[in-house]
Amino acid sequence: MGNGDPVRGALEMRRVELAQILEEAVARGASDVHLSAGRPATWRLPTGLVVSEGPPLSAAEVEEMLTASLPAGRQLMPPHGDWSVGLPGVGRFRIHAFRQRGSWAAAIRVIPDRIPRREELGLPPVTEEWIAQRRGLVVIAGDRGSGRTTTLACLVDSINRSQPRHVVVIEDPIEYLHRHQRGLVNQRELGTDVASVQQALQGALRADVDVLALGLPLEPEDLSLVLRASEHCLVLTIASGRSVTEVVGWLLGSAGEWRRRMLARSLVGIIVQALVPRADGRGRVLASEVLVVTEVVRKILEEGRDHQLVPAMEAGGRWGMRTMQMHLEELRQQGVIQ
Repeated sequence: MGNGDPVRGALEMRRVELAQILEEAVARGASDVHLSAGRPATWRLPTGLVVSEGPPLSAAEVEEMLTASLPAGRQLMPPHGDWSVGLPGVGRFRIHAFRQRGSWAAAIRVIPDRIPRREELGLPPVTEEWIAQRRGLVVIAGDRGSGRTTTLACLVDSINRSQPRHVVVIEDPIEYLHRHQRGLVNQRELGTDVASVQQALQGALRADVDVLALGLPLEPEDLSLVLRASEHCLVLTIASGRSVTEVVGWLLGSAGEWRRRMLARSLVGIIVQALVPRADGRGRVLASEVLVVTEVVRKILEEGRDHQLVPAMEAGGRWGMRTMQMHLEELRQQGVIQ
């Protein structure tokens, strides 16, 4: 098609319009942008959703904006799709497009250009000890929107800045961009650079990898490969789960005693995150539950006494452990949350 083609012209115009919406979202400090037919672009600010002053978007405009932002070779395919885009000097954005009432809509997450440091996020100091390990499994858990991906990026960035190690990051889609520093970081996007999680895991172990970071939800059939990988390198992965015991149950699944022995041998630590509104109304603060695998915890896992994990966390402050309730109470006493 030539430059005068009306379809190409419409897409170019929508690409510019979408860029303007995203640029204004960043300027306003929005964490997310919502596009939906019949409503102007909507931003999520710390105070809640705010509708922009622009005109309502038509279904065709939303679809054209999303099509214009797609990576080369990709198409909008029902029922949903995920990809990321970057705007130089503005930031990166993760787009989740989905069908609703016969038209396309999207939730777009704003990803800052700069990866935050551990102290800025409020991550516990013990996470620095975790990423110094040569092998083992570190799990970052929580609900969607709890900052798991940002925590993973922070830990990878810390390794990259301080350690001469080869890190392979597998994501769907790629969000934060890592530039080679003291370490070497290769990022692989599912569906673009590699066809499946299993293929990515198998390939990583042939790539002289020191650290494998998995920034995507894992299926139960992936866990055996992940545990095997953790015997050869350090594996950092995100997971769903609102408590350490829930995450341990997910890791074990319905597999036999071999999985339990493998997990007890490989697990380094689990952090379960939640983002809680600050008392002053200025955004949210990280609250977390932390399990550190000491010899006592390892024995608990080996012997299937998972009900003793909570008491172990309650008594394990000297090793950096805590329950979610303990941390929430600490934040209340400090006046950080209500």
